[in-house]
Amino acid sequence: MIPRAVLGYLAGSHGRDCLPSRPSPLDSSLLDDGNTCWRRILWNREDNEVPDERLKGVKSFHMLLLVRHADAGDKLVWQGPDSLRPLSLAGRAEAAGLVVRLEDYPIRRMLTSPALRCHQTLQPLARDCRLRIELDVRFGVDADLAPVLALLEDLRSRDAVVCTHGEVIEQVLTRLVGDGLMVDQPLEWPKGSTWLLDGANGRITHARYLPPLPWA
Repeated sequence: MIPRAVLGYLAGSHGRDCLPSRPSPLDSSLLDDGNTCWRRILWNREDNEVPDERLKGVKSFHMLLLVRHADAGDKLVWQGPDSLRPLSLAGRAEAAGLVVRLEDYPIRRMLTSPALRCHQTLQPLARDCRLRIELDVRFGVDADLAPVLALLEDLRSRDAVVCTHGEVIEQVLTRLVGDGLMVDQPLEWPKGSTWLLDGANGRITHARYLPPLPWA
């Protein structure tokens, strides 16, 4: 079944009628505590569960979804300010696809670069989760790396989606890999893609690549 938030976004509708139905309270695999998106508590791993031994000595588990904004056309053709460059039709499909791509992950916050293309990338997901999108200049295209890393590893960013630019993601992943981050494949960050970063006690230790999933 196609989520109504996806249908509404692709149709250009932004009203409450495109919000999803509230899940049944009998479904114990879903969480709704008023602060978390209605999604499965545990994300998919090889055995679909987190073994108890992994949690020994762990004070706080940390998960974060780092998203590159969806396609926004050719910046050399766009005549307005680059910060106001909107998503293309292909980009809107990629943004809608995030609703499906990230449906199995708990989401508590949504942070984004102030650029319009980043904000628009998270709009369908924000409506699906009924969460507010927070603009943060530290994720802008010319962001300094140190504040970005500090923010990503801050426990208050736990279970957050962060949408930023390819330049920022390249710096972040390159530094983290140099510091020992374990990744599941060679680094890449095409538009509309996501890197799942996780770790514990304020340190990011593992990353998994989630390719774009355009919703045509």
